Amino acid sequence: MAPLEIISFLFALLILVKLVFVIFSKQTWYRNVAMPIYKNPKVSSLVILIIALIIFYYLIQSITLIELFAAMAFTNMITALSFMFYTKEFSELVKKVYSKNFKFTIFGILYLLFWILLSLKVIYKVLF
Repeated sequence: MAPLEIISFLFALLILVKLVFVIFSKQTWYRNVAMPIYKNPKVSSLVILIIALIIFYYLIQSITLIELFAAMAFTNMITALSFMFYTKEFSELVKKVYSKNFKFTIFGILYLLFWILLSLKVIYKVLF
C-alpha cells in the first residue's frame, strides 16, 4: 500500500471505530479516548503536530497545494455542518474562545505563520 492509502485506511478505520463507540457506548469513548487527549494538551498537541506534518508531507508529494486546500474546504464544511447539531453548546464555546486574547506563544506564532504562508502561496498560485 502507498502512504496515502495507509493514511486513508487508518483514518477510515478510526472513523468506523469511533462511530461504533459513539453509537453504542459514548461514555467509553469519552473516558478512554477523548478525555486522555484533552487532559494532556502538551503531549497531545505534539503528537497531533507530528502526525499532521507526516500526513502533510505525503499529501504534498501526491497532490498540489490548491487541491489540498480544496479538500480542506470540503472537510471544514462537513465539520461545520456537524456543529449545527449542537448550536447552543457550540455558540457558548465560541463566545468564550473569542472573548480571550490570542496567546502569542512560539507555537501560536508558528501556527499563524504556517496558515498565512500556505494561504498566500495558494492565492499566488491561483492568480499567477
